[in-house]
Amino acid sequence: MLSDIIMSPLPSEASSQPAIAEKTWLLGNTVVTIRTLAKRGWVEVVSRRASGLTKFLCRAENVPMVTAGDVDPDLLSVAATLTMDRGPGSEASSASISGTSEEIKHTAENSEDSEPPDPITGYVWSGTAPSQRRKEVSIDPSYFALQLSSYPDSRPSTIGRIVADSSRVPAFFRALDRMPVIDTHKVGILYVAPGQSDEKDILGNTHGSPAYTRFLEGLGRLIDLRGQVDVYAGGLDPDEDGEYAYAWWDDIGQILYHTATLMPSGDEDKYTNKKRHIGNDFVRIVWNDSGQPYRFDTLSTQFQFVNIVIEPHSRGAIAAFSHNIHENEYFKLTLQRAPGMPEFTPVGEFKLVSAETLPLLVRQLSLLTDWFVAVYQHTQNDTAQVEMTTNWRSRLQAIKRFRSQLAVPTVPERLEGILGQESFRDFTTAF
Repeated sequence: MLSDIIMSPLPSEASSQPAIAEKTWLLGNTVVTIRTLAKRGWVEVVSRRASGLTKFLCRAENVPMVTAGDVDPDLLSVAATLTMDRGPGSEASSASISGTSEEIKHTAENSEDSEPPDPITGYVWSGTAPSQRRKEVSIDPSYFALQLSSYPDSRPSTIGRIVADSSRVPAFFRALDRMPVIDTHKVGILYVAPGQSDEKDILGNTHGSPAYTRFLEGLGRLIDLRGQVDVYAGGLDPDEDGEYAYAWWDDIGQILYHTATLMPSGDEDKYTNKKRHIGNDFVRIVWNDSGQPYRFDTLSTQFQFVNIVIEPHSRGAIAAFSHNIHENEYFKLTLQRAPGMPEFTPVGEFKLVSAETLPLLVRQLSLLTDWFVAVYQHTQNDTAQVEMTTNWRSRLQAIKRFRSQLAVPTVPERLEGILGQESFRDFTTAF
């Protein structure tokens, strides 16, 4: 919201660019860019590191919003300033406190009639998505100073140097910003109905059993793929592959589930769209209600690595007046691996898992398995010693390449007398 106000140019402004000046510095393995914005007194500070990008919008408080004789004041800065301080004041009259209390009481009475939505199934995340953190996160003062430092590169010789050739910067930023910061994974999910064994029948399913549906609800969050900007879409197109998908994410990783029962069937070849996603996944979760063993090669594809197979095992009667829908319900979990692939999970021959803990276990297994298979394939089925480059390391290598391409800074000749004091009078010669 604040960024939209500050970065949007006014119709009366001569330039449509949000920034009027820009400088970039290399501080160790950190690239710091400071832009002077067109809005009076505002600057944008962007710190790019191997581990991500941090952006700050700052305003110099002693810069007047309206100068002497100004007939076109910067009204947007006024609105932005008020936006920054839009919290309620600390002082309030007794009348306002009383009125607020009545409002809260009235709202609480009305909300008693309506039951709150389920925290997992009652929401569909659209557009932006919240963090998975379970506590409020506050910014430590040293975090801002960290963005303007070369930490953790703390060698005495590590000093900041300005990028004099600014023509190289835009192309470098475009390449660096295209490199992902977080780890992304995609996993396929298939539902096998009773009596099914053919891939066309399995891919044609549009729904599953109640236990399968409850499993999906616990596995991830339902997201709206149309207009999604924060969650990895796994190559899904909402116009062809359905508007919704299950996903899970935290601050350093995201996993998208290609769920066959959520994908529509095409008119001509109704299984092509489903198979081109699920068939290319390294890992597939198979909910097997067929009553017969699931064959490893049921889905014919070149990517046959790991299947996580879930089968019903035992179901007891739910106790009267019980609120636990998973009570006395257990499932058999097995892991099918490609020939030659070593054992890498604690599943063993099989595991009996309660329905309540099944989504969490399968999510962790799918995340671990997708990581392992990616390394396994990259090392040519564990036959070659090849470095597995992570996203953070790729970004770090890009920053180091950019530094190596810059000209070696020349040390200016030290002058004596009043000319030697120029750097103390003009800070732009040093920064």
